[in-house]
Amino acid sequence: MSRSCCVNSMCRGALLFAASLLITGCVATADFVDLTKEVTYVRNQQNELKAQVAELKTVAADIAAQQNEERPEYLGSRLDVLSTRFEAMEVVQSVLGSQLIDLRRDHEEGMRRIASIAAGVETASDPGAGTTPCASSDMPEMEPEIQAVVPSDGTTQDQTELSPREAFEVAYQDYQAGDYDGAIQGFKAFQQRFPDASLAVDAQYLVGTSYFRTRDCVKAIAAYEKMVNTFPHHRNNVLGLLKLSYLYDAMGNAAQARSVLIRLIERHPRSKEAKLARQRLPNVSQ
Repeated sequence: MSRSCCVNSMCRGALLFAASLLITGCVATADFVDLTKEVTYVRNQQNELKAQVAELKTVAADIAAQQNEERPEYLGSRLDVLSTRFEAMEVVQSVLGSQLIDLRRDHEEGMRRIASIAAGVETASDPGAGTTPCASSDMPEMEPEIQAVVPSDGTTQDQTELSPREAFEVAYQDYQAGDYDGAIQGFKAFQQRFPDASLAVDAQYLVGTSYFRTRDCVKAIAAYEKMVNTFPHHRNNVLGLLKLSYLYDAMGNAAQARSVLIRLIERHPRSKEAKLARQRLPNVSQ
């Protein structure tokens, strides 16, 4: 019984750890999917064997009570077979455990690299801004199509008195003027006041782009990831995915960069960005 609990705990731990690794994006998605399937298969086999053993023990007890001498011998043979299968399952568990150790090592190394980059960003002369561009120079300029509306009197107003469109425009004017810190504050204030507004996705995209232009790469990634996951079918989704691929590649996470490019191609196969992603995919080191 204790052996089953231990195996169960290992399975649950393996699944939880694989899920956490998948979220961080520091290893390939396909590796985690295969590993999760293997762990699930082992768990199902273990549960099935457990049920068979319990059933055989019940039958053995009944037959022993009836003083049947032949049936216990048969059950003993079956129990030996099941015991052998349990041992095989333990070998599989051991192999999976070794794979998880390797993945954990890769995960920790990726986290150390990200922490190192983030530390460099935080200690730069401009707080929150880095000195190195967040992407290579070959990244195309990508802006969403936004039909801006200037407030009626042409001046910045109290946010609490503005309509959603006007509140968005106040932040957008800061963005166009190159005041990216002001734009970030304005777009976040807009999102808090009008979370369900049609311009919410544009605001989230421009938050990411503002961080990108101040070279705050870590926050740019977080903002774009939030946008593509919250609004998977919006027209800006394809732009966010393409920018994420450049950001991850520039930060040394080629596996995640490739995963994002594949996601872009699958979600938006006929877009011009998908064509660019297909051209770029072979050049992203594995």
